[in-house]
Amino acid sequence: MISVDIRPDAGPWLDWAEKKGIDFDIRLFIKQFPEKLGDEYDPKSVEFGQPSMRRWSQLSSAFSQVDRSDIDFRAMLAEKYVGKATAHAFTAFIMLDESIATPQEIIEDPMFSPVPENMSAKTATISSLCYWAKSKRENSEDMDEEEGTAVIKYLRRFPEALSVFGVRMISNENVDFTGTKAWNDFKVEFQSYESD
Repeated sequence: MISVDIRPDAGPWLDWAEKKGIDFDIRLFIKQFPEKLGDEYDPKSVEFGQPSMRRWSQLSSAFSQVDRSDIDFRAMLAEKYVGKATAHAFTAFIMLDESIATPQEIIEDPMFSPVPENMSAKTATISSLCYWAKSKRENSEDMDEEEGTAVIKYLRRFPEALSVFGVRMISNENVDFTGTKAWNDFKVEFQSYESD
C-alpha cells in the first residue's frame, strides 16, 4: 500500500486569490498561516465546515455580502465554512489591530519589520515563524546562517522572556536553527533560562 500526503501550496493559491479579489482578511490570514489553507482537512469528519481552498473562496463570497465591521457575523460565517477551530483562529487574527510581519519580511529586514505591542499579535508572529521553520524542515530546505541570524535579531526586539520562548519554539520545529552561530550566541547569553 502506498500512502501519499498531499498538501495545498499557499503561494500559487494566494496569487490566484489576489487576481480573483478574494477577501483581503482571508488572504492576509492564509499568508500568515499557510497551513490553514487546508492541511487540517479531514474527509472523515462529520463537521460540515472545514478549511480547504474551495471553502475559503466560498467564505470570501459570503463576506462580500456582509459589512466588514460586523465581526460577529463574519465569525459565524467563518465557522460555517471553515470549521470552529479555524474560524476562531481567523477571527482572533482579524481582530488584531496591528500589522504582523511575515517570516519573509522578518528575514529581509529584521531590524525594521514591525514588532506588535499586543501580546496576541506577538504570539501570532512566533507561531508564524514556527510554521515557516517547520515547512522548511518538511520540504528538506536548509535554514541558512543568514535566516537564523535574521530571526534572532528580530526576536531580540521582543521582551526577553518571550524572545527566549520564541527561539525555543522555533528550535523545536527545525533543528537546523540550532546549528546557526546566532542561535549559539543567543543560547550562551540566555543560559539562565535553560531548564535543569
